[in-house]
Amino acid sequence: MNFRKIIGIVVLILVGFLCSQKTEAKTTTFLYSPQNQATSAPLTEKSVRDFIETRIAEYKLQKGMEARANEYENVIKAFYQKRKDLIENRGWVIENYEKVNERILIVQNAMEQELNLKSEEALNREIAEIESNTFYSAEQKSQLIGFLRNDRKRILEEVIEPSKPDWPAVKAYLKELDQLEDYLAGNRPDAPVLGTR
Repeated sequence: MNFRKIIGIVVLILVGFLCSQKTEAKTTTFLYSPQNQATSAPLTEKSVRDFIETRIAEYKLQKGMEARANEYENVIKAFYQKRKDLIENRGWVIENYEKVNERILIVQNAMEQELNLKSEEALNREIAEIESNTFYSAEQKSQLIGFLRNDRKRILEEVIEPSKPDWPAVKAYLKELDQLEDYLAGNRPDAPVLGTR
């Protein structure tokens, strides 16, 4: 196998790795654009299901091409053309497919942020602890309390609330989306099975 084909395989593997990575998405705070949400309808269960099915097919295409990389003059270019054809043949416009992927990741991140978000009661307890702490100056207490309140408010207003319209569709397939993540990362041999709903 020549050097160019080896590089092509490495890049194709890297592309697949990057496409399958959600760990960064989970640790990054996404700002869900209210303008985008306002101009688009909430995700539907059908769009999430169609995305999962298409993503599985895309991954299988990628793995098949990796296995036969030496058959292509330029495996990366060939992959992207076949990927585009596959996605469009399944009824997607590429930009919409990628936007649905982004919105699913945003919802998953927002759900995780909500789980980690302190309740109002827990926040008030933490504020009371700061206020009763004798080691902090009044100015430090004020800054810490302001930071805690502003951080909670920001997460609610910029991450959680704007994505709420998409939550029902994503929640309906949360198990399958988690299985998909594991499948794409190579942590399970089988793709998620989408039953009838």
